[in-house]
Amino acid sequence: MELSAVFNVVYFFFDLLRSFISFIVENTILRGRPDLANSFSSAITLLITVTAVYILLVFVTAAKKAIGIVLLIGWGLLILSLILAGFGV
Repeated sequence: MELSAVFNVVYFFFDLLRSFISFIVENTILRGRPDLANSFSSAITLLITVTAVYILLVFVTAAKKAIGIVLLIGWGLLILSLILAGFGV
């Protein structure tokens, strides 16, 4: 898939999310000032996107630590079993 096609797909979903948020804000919070809904929906959409990326990075970091602990235990048990097998235990 071409890089420009990927950007087009991402932009499409970003614009779809912005339109949805604009609709919600226009019909709830800014019912008296629907002209401001477009400005605020762009900011809200950007903040939602950055927050989602941050949450994904936090989970990846947590998973990285967990996998590191499992690898450490695995290597430790492997080395211990090799040492014990060397002594004929």
